[in-house]
Amino acid sequence: MRYKDLGTHYLRAHITDHLDNSSITNPSLSAAVSSSSMAPPAHSVIIQGQTYTQLSRSTVGMLEEHARRQVVLRTGRQFNAIRSQNIEAWVCQERGRLPEAECDHCKNSFGPFTCCVVFPDYIHGSCANCHYGSLSSRCSIRKGISIRI
Repeated sequence: MRYKDLGTHYLRAHITDHLDNSSITNPSLSAAVSSSSMAPPAHSVIIQGQTYTQLSRSTVGMLEEHARRQVVLRTGRQFNAIRSQNIEAWVCQERGRLPEAECDHCKNSFGPFTCCVVFPDYIHGSCANCHYGSLSSRCSIRKGISIRI
């Protein structure tokens, strides 16, 4: 659900409740948030210095996990965040787990990332490299070859 769908009144109440129940005791911060007509984004991702706030449910779910590694792109590759699937792939790459064996695509050094990483229950069961560019269906891990981690 997007912020504009929730309505300003709900957001003010929700943020104020959150601030009241947190360790933040700065009254000016509380007043600024409760009087604001725009709510701050609940989740955001910073990729190569750029902040993204329009996140899919999968991305938000994966953000619940802590980062396990720094994302490393293959030599000569650039990250393109034009698709939400690519942002999902980045977060998966950062927070997912290494599978027991790489998928066939990653074994052949395809995809933007240097290693094969999966995040069970997210990105359609594929690895981050295959999910990048909305091509999850090519992943041999998704096709059921082994996802033990």
